[in-house]
Amino acid sequence: WLAKRGFASLIAASGPPMMAYHGARVPSLSTSPIAMGVPRGDSPLILDMATSVVPMQRLLQARQGEATLEPGWALDKQGEETVDPAKASVAMPLGGAKGSGLSLMIECLTGVMAGTPILVNTIGPDSDGRHRQNALMVVIKVAALCDPADYARDIDRLSAKIKSLNPRTGFDEILLPGERGIGHGDQRGSVLPHRRIPATRRRNHPELTADGEGPPGCCEVVGGHCIGVCGQRPTVLCQHASH
Repeated sequence: WLAKRGFASLIAASGPPMMAYHGARVPSLSTSPIAMGVPRGDSPLILDMATSVVPMQRLLQARQGEATLEPGWALDKQGEETVDPAKASVAMPLGGAKGSGLSLMIECLTGVMAGTPILVNTIGPDSDGRHRQNALMVVIKVAALCDPADYARDIDRLSAKIKSLNPRTGFDEILLPGERGIGHGDQRGSVLPHRRIPATRRRNHPELTADGEGPPGCCEVVGGHCIGVCGQRPTVLCQHASH
């Protein structure tokens, strides 16, 4: 939305611990999603990623039989690496220390700076399980710094140059940010099918109906926090502040 209106942007969010700090066994960091976008004609260049190897959504999809897990993606409740979807409950940081350091700094630049820290109050058994979220938004008006048409042209030229690089063995083509997800059928606007919610997960959530249908979203408890997949595109993990 911002990129199509001539703005470049960087948005980062912090939340409750669902990812292990590098070397730790327990949920100790948010997956801290980051989004960046720049204008590029009718097709902005957009990066949308988590600081974990895979987003929590992938762990939930695997549990529902819609995806498989690979080594290095998740830990079980005992803090051991696992590829068993039924046991995977804690995401692992992208790039080890790099991903966990990035997530930690996002917490420092969002909630801690605003006086509403999250992690210090939610790591460990004393957490109240309440969902909290903070965000940082940096929005730049391209026209204030350069000619928007020139900027869009230069982004197009850079994109074309990257796309023209010779792929190495094992790669069919060079992909720009966002193209990998689209290539796997993760089209914008697609929604996850509505899921019935097992009784074990309905027990502590009276807002869900007795037959398990509930409102849009499948509640799941990860790291002691209630989350849900809310009829959005599969890369989005909707986290309910009301729970």
